[in-house]
Amino acid sequence: MAEVPPEMHNLLGARLRVTLADGRVLTGHLHCLDWKQNILLRDSFVKSSFDEIDENSDSSEKFLGLIAIEAKDVVKYERKQG
Repeated sequence: MAEVPPEMHNLLGARLRVTLADGRVLTGHLHCLDWKQNILLRDSFVKSSFDEIDENSDSSEKFLGLIAIEAKDVVKYERKQG
């Protein structure tokens, strides 16, 4: 069984920015994490790698709501400020 990194427990409820292997960037609140380190984000949005990513603009984002992300697809995650 895989072990959840301790820093992830501190991020529960926090707003995250998750970069996927295919270039998409998801933002949302960390709702939960399972034993395989799959992520459940709530109130999430996505920007595709084809969109011009501008941190100050939400115009190219699409609302997704509650989504599950497989751990194998995650390149990196970071706490989003604001």
